[in-house]
Amino acid sequence: MRKVANQSIWRIQNSKEGGVMRRLLVVAALAAGLVGLAMVAGAATNYTNKCTSTYQIDNYTVQPSGSDTAIVRVLGNPNIQVFKWAKNVRTGIEDADQVNAVSGDSIEFRVTFENIGEADADTVVLKDYLPGGFITGSIISNTVTPSATVNNAATSYTGGVLTATYNGVQGTDSGSADNGQIRFTARVP
Repeated sequence: MRKVANQSIWRIQNSKEGGVMRRLLVVAALAAGLVGLAMVAGAATNYTNKCTSTYQIDNYTVQPSGSDTAIVRVLGNPNIQVFKWAKNVRTGIEDADQVNAVSGDSIEFRVTFENIGEADADTVVLKDYLPGGFITGSIISNTVTPSATVNNAATSYTGGVLTATYNGVQGTDSGSADNGQIRFTARVP
């Protein structure tokens, strides 16, 4: 994972007060000395639906009888985190920010993703656009965690555009967030 310099994120659990869901996200930008509060996007919310019954015999008073509830848990949306590295195959140097190259060098790109949101994503599509003039290479590997699948029919690498498609990418609510990685090459013009 790529670290953001001098930044920390804390997530405070949901709390209910007076039926209002309160969610907090505390972001401390230590380098700037700033601290801010914002709403957490995508935290699950429980809704309780209650059904009650009454009965009445003849014209006597209505009497309460049984009741039951059902809880609907609305999950936060999927949140696909993506990280990318470049490696100059000739020099063996790999970096998340920058690698040096000369004309004709082969560059291996590595893209990883993870669904850090609560809900599962039915489909995740990664698109990667090569810089102008780069020559499309090949896909070296394309893997995901066991509960997700690579949709090979919808994965392509032509004309300087990589499109990688994955199905059934679990979120954090399932207990284990799915992740994957694709590696592909291109030649420097």
